[in-house]
Amino acid sequence: MDGPGSEAVAPDLLDVAALLDEVLSKPWHLQILRMLGDRPSRYVNIVSALLDAPEPPKSENQVNVTLREMRKLGLVEKADAAKQAPWALTPTGVRVLAQKDGVDRHLWAVRSEHDDSAELAKLSPSDRETIRPDVPHPARRYNYWLGGKDNFAADRASGDELERLFPGARIGALANREFLVRAVRYLVAECGIRQFLDIGTGLPSAGNTHEVAQSIAPESRVVYVDNDPLVLTHAKALLTSSPAGRTAYIQADVRQPSTILNSPVLRENLDLSQPVALMMVAVLHFIPGEGAARPLVEELLDALAPGSFLIVTHLTHDFTPAEIVEAHRTLQRQGRSDFWMRSKTEFTELFSGLKLVDPGVVTTTEWRPDSVISDVDLRAVTVWAAVGRKTVRKAEQTLITLVSRSPLEHTLRALADGPTRYTDIRARIVKQGGRAPLAGQLNKVLGELTALGLIGKESSGDGQSASTRAPWTLTEQGRSALQDLELYRRLSRTEIVPLGDDEPTPDVELSQHQVTRVAQSPGTATAASRNLEEQVAKFNLAETQPARRYNALLGGKDNFAVDRAAAAKILERHPAAGVSAVENRLFMQRAVRFLGSRGIRQFLDIGTGIPVSPNTHEIAQEIDPTARVVYVDNDPFVGVHARALLTSSPEGRTVYLDADLREPRAILDASELRSVLDFSQPVGLLLVAVLHFIRDDDDPREILGMLVGALPPGSFVVASHATPEYMPPEQVVALRSVMERQWRDRTGTELKALFDLPDLELMEPGVQSVAHWWGDEAPKPRPPVEDVVSNGIVAVVRR
Repeated sequence: MDGPGSEAVAPDLLDVAALLDEVLSKPWHLQILRMLGDRPSRYVNIVSALLDAPEPPKSENQVNVTLREMRKLGLVEKADAAKQAPWALTPTGVRVLAQKDGVDRHLWAVRSEHDDSAELAKLSPSDRETIRPDVPHPARRYNYWLGGKDNFAADRASGDELERLFPGARIGALANREFLVRAVRYLVAECGIRQFLDIGTGLPSAGNTHEVAQSIAPESRVVYVDNDPLVLTHAKALLTSSPAGRTAYIQADVRQPSTILNSPVLRENLDLSQPVALMMVAVLHFIPGEGAARPLVEELLDALAPGSFLIVTHLTHDFTPAEIVEAHRTLQRQGRSDFWMRSKTEFTELFSGLKLVDPGVVTTTEWRPDSVISDVDLRAVTVWAAVGRKTVRKAEQTLITLVSRSPLEHTLRALADGPTRYTDIRARIVKQGGRAPLAGQLNKVLGELTALGLIGKESSGDGQSASTRAPWTLTEQGRSALQDLELYRRLSRTEIVPLGDDEPTPDVELSQHQVTRVAQSPGTATAASRNLEEQVAKFNLAETQPARRYNALLGGKDNFAVDRAAAAKILERHPAAGVSAVENRLFMQRAVRFLGSRGIRQFLDIGTGIPVSPNTHEIAQEIDPTARVVYVDNDPFVGVHARALLTSSPEGRTVYLDADLREPRAILDASELRSVLDFSQPVGLLLVAVLHFIRDDDDPREILGMLVGALPPGSFVVASHATPEYMPPEQVVALRSVMERQWRDRTGTELKALFDLPDLELMEPGVQSVAHWWGDEAPKPRPPVEDVVSNGIVAVVRR
């Protein structure tokens, strides 16, 4: 037998530490790695050496099986297909062996300087397996450079090895920490920031983020994030908040932004509707690969409000001699360095779309230094640093770009009717009332829209994208952006402007790749004024709003991409959610007709939502043209639509009031309300699909009591409320996970308890699914209750 066959097996891209664990769990893997680490060996020599080992394999076949396993792991390979070809280590095998040899070599070499025996003795077997004290770790190595004691021999050895290559490593670590202190101090004292999300926290040391922030503003809140179990064990040192502030810890990985953003800990401690400082200090150089860091930063930033800040430091080779750069790359290939350096250009791209704070991108020692340190060679500090401020969100920036760049909007609209060839795009623009682009301008426009992700080339039949002849088409993101644009135009009452002149470029169709290169950076709309930014920002395109999300569930068009995405998530968890939204609306219409038949001619509709005909006043004034309605909502988006709510009959009246249900006294005392409604006469109070947005800590029963207390006898209260009781338990859990802290569903019993007030008398049939509450009307076939996650209730005021 001459050993395993020569079939090629592509090695899996496994983590080196995981591969080392696999090697150490097998009887002869490590011996073979060490043998091949010296020099390539033929199969017969490997068998001979193993059979002479103290614990030899029972047969040659076991050696054969072992080599096959190692080949599948990507650790070894044959030089060629010949039977007598020697076996050798792959680059992955070299890295795994270097990892093991490095730990073995250094673990005891530095023992005399810092005895770890006491700390190691405290570790249980499970702790050792989790913390891995024998494997160098970035957080512990950083702690060693800062002069801390929370590190092991392997970390110190790794730190010493890197410091020999980069003599400024220790100074750089100290300068990095000092930069963090200065940056936090600046953000709190000069920018008014009171919320921090610190990712890649590392081990606690002097000058932690919350200590600096709360020393200036005790009410500051900080959420720390790290994926290191050792940092978790020290988290209690990070949670010593001032009484007025708050600190919390999330164990998560920077490579999974959604896990961080969806964490209940984050939402409980930080208000993402307000500015947050995103701290990514000395963490992104552990993300390998060109362009790999930017998407992580974008996803995190996109969830933060305008006015937020990004703080980043990052190692660089920009100041490093070529021979040192090559030496470091050798360490990377051997698995002995986990740093991925980035140039100033690459680092600056992390701040694309942000406004850099002076002095811009500089080394950590040059960013707003407190004083000049004369005895330190600042050239040894090879770490870029910068602070950037977010002015608008990504979705808002795309809308601003389209609004302010009419050629982009014209072209996007031209592609809305379907795939269009390059030569036909101009004709479509003219047909829609626009002016054809100048010669060559179209390539530039197509490039910008492609870079924004709004258009692309239609794929050919074989799945390959054609380079030139294939027609251009809107992407899903493009269709969504166009819908957002249409809504913005309608709400802001602005018109698309004619195409203007631009720099001509060659009037020849280019490939999709080429047009992207022709395009200028699409990150900022150069013609967008501050007024436009403010106008777009007020619509809040980055966070879903209840009224817009409800409109999306109803199939309406008064919603943005973020609302449609939120509605899609709800439908994924509860496919009948759209049916439920429709039934809720129909319940409101039946209830208004029921109250009208009881002589009610005044209505207070709180939680109005976006107008969907027929609205309360339309139904009420159809019964009696003199009916009067006051609409109340706290959503600015609903306020923009208020003109649709004010189309009263000549004899009646409608008014819109911008107010919050959680402040009932402000509603009742509003002069607009008192000028329309006569509280000496019965009033119909409508609380349709709104009470479930009042959480228990806001005391919905007290709010309801204040409103009912102001109503005269003979008034009615109508409410509908989300309920979990008609859904399977797993569906309830899934739906709650999507809604997070945005609502509080309540059972029929809980809803009935809210209405258990001295002056209220429930009307028959009491609490009922909104689909099956009919008042005086004859019942009609409706969806089953399990499809409708909302109860209805009607009560009359008796005194």
